[in-house]
Amino acid sequence: MAIKLGGGGSGAQINEIRFFVDQGDLFTDPDGAVWLKKGVRTLDTTTYPDAYAINTAVSRTNDYKSTSGGGQFPFVLTAAADSEWALGNYRTSSNQYVYRNITEDTVQTLAWPGTFSGTALLGTAYIKCSAPSGVNSNVANANNYFMAVTTPYTTSPQGTQIFTGYLYGGSTSQAGRLLSSYSSVVLEDTSGNRITPTTRMPIHWDTANRKFYLMATSSGQSCVLYVYDWSSQAWGYTGPNNIIGTANHASQQIDWHTQAGTGVISFQTMSASATHLYVNYRDAYLAFKLRKIPLSGNLSWSSGTDVGFPTGSILLQDDAGNFSTTTVRDGSFAYYKTVGSTEKFLAVNSSGRLYEFSGSALIGETTPDPDAAKTQYQRIK
Repeated sequence: MAIKLGGGGSGAQINEIRFFVDQGDLFTDPDGAVWLKKGVRTLDTTTYPDAYAINTAVSRTNDYKSTSGGGQFPFVLTAAADSEWALGNYRTSSNQYVYRNITEDTVQTLAWPGTFSGTALLGTAYIKCSAPSGVNSNVANANNYFMAVTTPYTTSPQGTQIFTGYLYGGSTSQAGRLLSSYSSVVLEDTSGNRITPTTRMPIHWDTANRKFYLMATSSGQSCVLYVYDWSSQAWGYTGPNNIIGTANHASQQIDWHTQAGTGVISFQTMSASATHLYVNYRDAYLAFKLRKIPLSGNLSWSSGTDVGFPTGSILLQDDAGNFSTTTVRDGSFAYYKTVGSTEKFLAVNSSGRLYEFSGSALIGETTPDPDAAKTQYQRIK
């Protein structure tokens, strides 16, 4: 069939592709049909509800974008649930962590003080306490938070431990940064055996139910979720207190690697909201996916669902409405907050820049046709 250049959209179906003499990014033809040039994108699904749209990760103009990088990128990224702080550990440095004050848009690379200098940090988290006021002024002054990291325990037999520390508080740009170490505890599985350290060991503290979650994963060869019931402990309730008795025994452990089967080739990291765990993984087609698992369920891999947009890269919208793409580093991804009903996430690119983004329905080709970028159009209304 011959390709017509120019002309109206008479008889054209929505989403049909036709060729025109260049009419700009978006135009309405004499028949009232609206056409979008290939390579141009729009988030306006309200105006064009019948146009084909894909789910993708988008950092909009009003989302947070850091103005500078942070050197090396973190291996695991977490954020404080109700404060403008983000926290990560270094992929290659030993006891280094990356702290960013989002409000001030400042970033610092720091070493964890204490006796374990040179020990790798495998995961990081801000821990929100329920009742610190009048009990622990260090925690109360830091918006009820303290910091926790997972590290290898090198004394035989080897294991995994949590180190905790106090934060700077107040309203200065240092608020949320580590002030001093406090204590540590060696974690055990449900059988009482110490947990062998793996490549990534992200953690989450469920403030409401007072449960601690540890995900241990290594190069796609294993991924186990360990759950600790600390409802009778002061840890995480009033501050970074010592764990008493056998509470360092996991109350539950789930082999996500076995449950997921061949559909998953590697597990990247884990973050969490008040109600869900979010697991970043790569499927059998090498695509980055995000699994959302409810904390109220049995925590099995099958109890979760994929969020529905890839996290290997995100589209960056500028003030003019144009889009560019940046690649997200594996593991450098975390749940941030929910605004209205929209889940917001944070990601770090290869330059160490931090971006806030969400899943959005987007209309338009993601890459222009090299031979017809100026004349190929999709009917969107």
